[in-house]
Amino acid sequence: MWLQQALRPAYTGRIDGVLGMGTLAALKADKNNDALIDRICSARMAFLKHLSTFGTFGRGWTARVAEVRAIGQAWATGQVPQAANFVDGGQAKAFVDDANAAPSTAPADLATGAGTGGLGLSGYLYDLQNQLSPLSYTSEWIGKVVVVVALASAVLAIGGLGYRWYANRKAKRLAAALGTAPA
Repeated sequence: MWLQQALRPAYTGRIDGVLGMGTLAALKADKNNDALIDRICSARMAFLKHLSTFGTFGRGWTARVAEVRAIGQAWATGQVPQAANFVDGGQAKAFVDDANAAPSTAPADLATGAGTGGLGLSGYLYDLQNQLSPLSYTSEWIGKVVVVVALASAVLAIGGLGYRWYANRKAKRLAAALGTAPA
């Protein structure tokens, strides 16, 4: 799948991980194998960095990807590659199931809903102020409450929408790094 993604835009088929005729044709058309290996290794590192186990195994994985990059680029340029290193206990696998979770949009929905409700409440208080103004001196106090509620509600609504944008953007980046984004 990473090969197919790295071959874009020459590869126009579905990202399915099947080495078919379309993948082979795009591979044959790609003349810069050095850059192709670099793109594949960069995609692998992006995947690994989004795993919750990266803190534990990240140094080893980073070294392994750097070694694969060096060997692959040596092959791509016709040089003799270095010998691969094998470390006892270095067989830790990286699984998509270990990926960090995408941020929830629930706080954004809550803040946006509270902000919208608060704006409705400030409208109601403004109407109440207009009705009470001839009867008492509390009209000025209610006016200040209306302004505070309206401002707080606007901040909540804008903050909720901003957080939703951030959470969706982060979820898309995570899906792209993990290879779970639709092609």
